[in-house]
Amino acid sequence: MGVTHVAPAIAVAGMHRSGTSMVARILGECGVYLGEPDQLVPATPTNPEGHFEHVDFLYVNKTVLRRLLGSWDRPPHPLAWRALGWRLRPLRERARELVDEMASRSPWAWKDPRTSLTLPFWLPLLPDVRVVLCVREPLAVAASLAARDDLETSKALELWHAYNSSLLRAAPRSSVTVTAYERYFEDPEHEIRRLVTRLGLGASSREIATAAATVRGDLRRQRPRELEALPTRIARLRTELLADARR
Repeated sequence: MGVTHVAPAIAVAGMHRSGTSMVARILGECGVYLGEPDQLVPATPTNPEGHFEHVDFLYVNKTVLRRLLGSWDRPPHPLAWRALGWRLRPLRERARELVDEMASRSPWAWKDPRTSLTLPFWLPLLPDVRVVLCVREPLAVAASLAARDDLETSKALELWHAYNSSLLRAAPRSSVTVTAYERYFEDPEHEIRRLVTRLGLGASSREIATAAATVRGDLRRQRPRELEALPTRIARLRTELLADARR
């Protein structure tokens, strides 16, 4: 199958509970097309402001993971892409159609944390995709997943590492913009301006101010805990990502 040549897309990814919905909403306020309102996943108690997640991209990502014998909380084995990749062929045409539908509304984006695991599926269709990697303190993510899914801290930390490392392995590093969740609560306009500049978006000062106003501190329920408890490889990846987020 040949490459689909479309306007560059933006994929908003990162571990679950890392601010992907918040960042997708911000991009929407800055003129990025995310889909029609009735195509987006409705708000839920754990995401009261909305998910800003296109239902069709969500369907494709869930199906990719399922056909590779994985799920959001059980990343596919790396060898599954080679051993079971043939199971994804029927899904590629639907993905191509979806990309073509969205590409008529440039700039456009889709948001789904699962894209951190499924990016190898999308890259043949979107080789120029710009990836926004949303990173949050791993122990804060673990606390949020414990509250939402009753997930053990050790499991949540392994998932944090799997999502972020999988994305970094798959994506060309030059295409990745790392943005830190905590920075939106310190100086939202500064981080939003940095984000849109890195993505080459022509957002106006008014759009940036409107986007910054959507950042609500009361929705930040889980705060980082002490970092000494982090396993070495997770602490190392955290340091690397936060360094990228300062560039």
